[in-house]
Amino acid sequence: MIVEDNDELRSLLTKSLSTYFQVYEAVNGEEGLRLAAEVFPDIILTDLIMPVLDGMQMSKKLLNDINLNHIPVFMMTVLNNSELKIESIEAGITEYIEKPLDINLLLAKITNTLSWQNKLRKKYVHQSEKNTAEQYRNSKDEGFITNLETILITNITDTSFSVHDLCNHVGMSRTSLYMKLKNLIDLSPQDFIIHTRLKYGKSLLIRGGMSIKEIAYQSGFSNPKYFSTSFKKFYGQSPTSFLASLDADAS
Repeated sequence: MIVEDNDELRSLLTKSLSTYFQVYEAVNGEEGLRLAAEVFPDIILTDLIMPVLDGMQMSKKLLNDINLNHIPVFMMTVLNNSELKIESIEAGITEYIEKPLDINLLLAKITNTLSWQNKLRKKYVHQSEKNTAEQYRNSKDEGFITNLETILITNITDTSFSVHDLCNHVGMSRTSLYMKLKNLIDLSPQDFIIHTRLKYGKSLLIRGGMSIKEIAYQSGFSNPKYFSTSFKKFYGQSPTSFLASLDADAS
């Protein structure tokens, strides 16, 4: 999404970027905030100096909005001083783009950021629990996901705990939570709930002393068969096969 009040520059950016990406336009920070809440863009490219609400003010509001503070912000400006750069970092700015713009460099930065985001999304499901390095973009995103997991673990035996309940706990709409989770870890809220239950169930399998049926219930699954089917979908093997692999490793 491009937030730029200069018609000529906004037109140039849209023309250059729309060949590769779907582009949305806003003419100031206030309009940018409204549009971001509607389309949930992957990246926001904004100018610093704009009327109504400038790029820095918009970025600070984005940073304090749980629905939108995961979106990377690229700040464009002709100003070049250390104080501004420090303020940009504090406002959650991801990239500092100096004018005059080098479109090829800008494209490379956007592409690299999107590629990195995609890798991080895939890591969440496929990672080893012992290796979470570089799993999140920043501590803010990590805290958000950790908080969601804590809420679910606290209610783990409640088989009726739903996406609606999770939304109420974090104060987000269903749409906002869906878009944010898909952006961060490529899971829908429902799949996130299932995945968290499965990770908990997997830890119980490793601990031992319980049957698969008991573990399914302890993990919040009302149907042990669904637990086994979901476990195989996420981990590539059934709970029985997973236990067998643990025994093989121990011998």
